[in-house]
Amino acid sequence: MGCVLHEYSGHAEKGWSCLNAAMESWLMCSVKLAKKVGKDDPRRVTHSVKVGMAVVFASLFYYLHPVYNSYSVDTIWTLITVVVVLEFSVGATIGKGLNRRLATLISGVLVVGAHFLATISGQVGHPILIAILVFLQGAVFTFLRFFPNLKVAYDYGLSISILTFSMVSVSGFHSDQVIDIALKRLSTILIGIVISFATSIIFFPVWAGQDLHDLLVLNMEKLATLLQYLLSDNIIDCDYTSIIINSRIQEENFANFERWEPAHGKFMFSHPWKTYLSLGNLTRECAYQIEVALIKNNTYKIDEAAGTVVGRVQETCRELSVECSKAIMTLSLAMKTMTKPCLADLHVAMSRNTSQRLQILLKETDHMNNNNDIIIATLPLLQIMC
Repeated sequence: MGCVLHEYSGHAEKGWSCLNAAMESWLMCSVKLAKKVGKDDPRRVTHSVKVGMAVVFASLFYYLHPVYNSYSVDTIWTLITVVVVLEFSVGATIGKGLNRRLATLISGVLVVGAHFLATISGQVGHPILIAILVFLQGAVFTFLRFFPNLKVAYDYGLSISILTFSMVSVSGFHSDQVIDIALKRLSTILIGIVISFATSIIFFPVWAGQDLHDLLVLNMEKLATLLQYLLSDNIIDCDYTSIIINSRIQEENFANFERWEPAHGKFMFSHPWKTYLSLGNLTRECAYQIEVALIKNNTYKIDEAAGTVVGRVQETCRELSVECSKAIMTLSLAMKTMTKPCLADLHVAMSRNTSQRLQILLKETDHMNNNNDIIIATLPLLQIMC
C-alpha cells in the first residue's frame, strides 16, 4: 500500500512540475509578446491607459447620487459609449462618436413617431404596428449600409440606429414614457461621447492624418531607395515592394478617419488631404513596376560589353533610375518637412532627358531580334517615368 502511495505521489509531483514548467513558458512568451507589441508602437500603451481613465470617469456617474437618481440604470449607456467609441486615433473616435450621436438622435425621433402611431392604432394594433415598423426600419437601414459612400462614413451609425430603434421601441411597449426613455438614452450617450472626445484629444492625441502623412513619406523614401539600386550591384531589400504594394488598406483607413479630424499641428483646414490617396496609388504602381523589373532582371542576363547598344541601354536605365530616385527622395523630404521642393524640378527634367535618350536607344535595337527579350526587361522602369 505504501509503495502504491509513493508511486502515486511521484506521478503527481512529476505532473505538477510539468504544469509549472508549462505555466512559466506561457508566462515568458506572454511577457515577450507584450514587450514586442508595446515596442512596435509605444502609443498602444498610452491608449490603453487613456481607455482606463475614460472608463473610470464614466463609472463615476454611478456614485453621483443626483445623476443616478435622475437617470437610474440608464447611466450604463455612458459607460457603454466610452468603451465602444474611444478608438486609437482622434479621427476614429470622433467619427464613431458623431455616428453614435446622430444615430441615437434619428432613432429617437423615429421611435417617438412610431410610438405615437402605435398608440392611436388601439390596443390590438399597437404590437402589430410596432413589429411592422421595427422590421421596416431594420430592413431599410441595413440596405443603406450597402451603399458605398454611406458604408465608408456611416456604417457604424446605421448599425447603432437599428439597435437603438429596436431597443427603445421594445422598452416603451408597456410604458407611456417612451419620450423620456429616448431623452435619457440620448443624454447619457452624449455624456459618454464628450468623455471620449476629451480623453482622445487632450491626453496624448493620436492623429490619423499624421499617420497617413508619415506612411506616404516612408513609402516614397522606400521607393526612392529601390529606384536608386534597381540596376546597380548593391543588395536591396525586395520586401520594400511588398510593403508599399500592401499599404493600400492602411492608407484608406487613415484617410477615412482623417476626414473627421479638426485642424491640428501643421495640418490646417486647407491641407490637400484628397491628393494623398492619389499619391499613394501612384507610389504603389511604381513599386509594382519595380517588382516586375526585379523579377525580369533575375531572369535575363544583359550584355554589358562596352560599345554595344544593349550595354548603353542598361547604362542609360541606370542613370534614369538614379535621377528618378533623387527626384522622389527630394519630394519625400520636402513632404516630410512641409517645405517647398527646390531641387525636384531639376531632377525631373534630367529624368525626362534621360528617358528620351533611352527611347532613342530602344528604337536602335529593333533589328536585334536575338536581344528583344533582354531589352523588354528594362521597359518597366521606362514605363514608370514616361
